[in-house]
Amino acid sequence: MSRIVIAVITRARPLALRRSLSALAAQEVPEGAELVLLVVENGDDGLAAGIAAEVAPEARVVVEPKLGIPHARNRVVEEALSLGAEWLAFVDDDEVAPPSWISALWDGAVAGGHDLAGGPVRPVPGADAGEREAKVAAWLARRAAARDARRASGTGRLDLPTNNWIVRLAALERTGLRFDARLLMTGGSDTDLSRRAAAAGLKLGWVPAAELTDEWPASRLRAGYIFRRARSQTLAKAALSPRRRSAHLTAAVLRGTGGGLRVLLWPLARGPALDGIRSLGIAAGHASAAFGAESRLYETTDGR
Repeated sequence: MSRIVIAVITRARPLALRRSLSALAAQEVPEGAELVLLVVENGDDGLAAGIAAEVAPEARVVVEPKLGIPHARNRVVEEALSLGAEWLAFVDDDEVAPPSWISALWDGAVAGGHDLAGGPVRPVPGADAGEREAKVAAWLARRAAARDARRASGTGRLDLPTNNWIVRLAALERTGLRFDARLLMTGGSDTDLSRRAAAAGLKLGWVPAAELTDEWPASRLRAGYIFRRARSQTLAKAALSPRRRSAHLTAAVLRGTGGGLRVLLWPLARGPALDGIRSLGIAAGHASAAFGAESRLYETTDGR
């Protein structure tokens, strides 16, 4: 019997956590497996225990007082090991899993002989989204589908974020891999671990059937948020792969020029202006990185 820990990290997002935990509590148990639901609250808000007691009373809830997503992720790993688990799965606290999700993810990882595997996350508009926000959500979904198609094809590097992720814990123990606490508020500690796992010889894989949905509220389905997110993600990637200042400035000029043209010409070309706005955010990220700025993506609960 394989014990699988399904972990959710949360911080001051009670409504999202309630939806996510309700779905996880309804997971179908894979044949030959035992499921343990783990909630790690990053900080001392005290909200998670009450929510879990209502919607998932079987869940184990612990508090990681040291703020920062790498600390919380490492706490999850240690808790899973203390529970004698063989596998550890992660989801974000604003995602909803269909009942068959963990079965599909685990079966795919085992069948493929993978030490670390991931699956698709489909963005959907929240209940407060209007027609304009729904169009932004559709753009996000198209981008996600194209990215996931590349992952499924096996072309290029397979970076696996923890928003839909399963790992064989023996592989982490054998290699000593943990999330890098130096990437405290930048984001990217999951991508960093994925890359180090591949370098250490772990077998990474992709499980297209294990799809989750990620509900985006209206506040995030706007051009300003797309710009800020692209800037922060570019800064986070810069922390993982340092470049010279000249390389960042060159990238800023190229991305900025292309993005500006897309935004200005989209009424004529009927092209997606959001692609241009995202490129401008990437340009801003490169320009900021050139002068030593760092991402603060996880400084607030709104970070991704």
